[in-house]
Amino acid sequence: MESIHPLASVPLSETSSSGEPPRRRMPMERRSLTHKFCIDGHEGYLTAGLYDDGAVGELFISDVGKEGSTLRGVFSAWATTLSIALQHGVPLESLVRKFAYMRFEPRGETDNPEIPKAHSIPDYVARWLASRFLDADTQDELGVLTPEVKRRRAGKLDAGAAAPGAPLRAVAEPGPPCTQCGAGFMVRTGSCLTCSTCGHNTGCG
Repeated sequence: MESIHPLASVPLSETSSSGEPPRRRMPMERRSLTHKFCIDGHEGYLTAGLYDDGAVGELFISDVGKEGSTLRGVFSAWATTLSIALQHGVPLESLVRKFAYMRFEPRGETDNPEIPKAHSIPDYVARWLASRFLDADTQDELGVLTPEVKRRRAGKLDAGAAAPGAPLRAVAEPGPPCTQCGAGFMVRTGSCLTCSTCGHNTGCG
């Protein structure tokens, strides 16, 4: 079967005749979703601009760092790069997976229960985009604790407890959040604790 390019439906007026990849430009008026975040005391705002079909086509990161600072300029430039990539057909999931769990300052605890710990602003932005625009399988894999992911994980615990011969520990509630990734829960495995998301192990001494 012949494959169809994801931008095949873009009007000809929005494609390039110079050999460059076609660009699906945002409509003049568009819906958007704005989210305030705080990572270890560092606040900022994310705004995702949407096409008429609900897909993300642009991203703005504002109020990160002081006006005119390198930090604010770098993240403004990064958001512009992401926007151009999305408008040229780069899958959102590819971008999310590229930047999720990238580690550098500022990082730390957040006020978002779906992403309780961020390893950097790109990590937080990527996993927030996953929480709003990607499927539950991807969210679970990336440790984004949306209501659907929590239901799935609770269901797995219930299924394990109901299985014939299941060990008693299967009925236990998840332990504390993982100190390594901040997304998974620590689950007892023998005499150890292991993260349900990243596999971090506390050791069995």
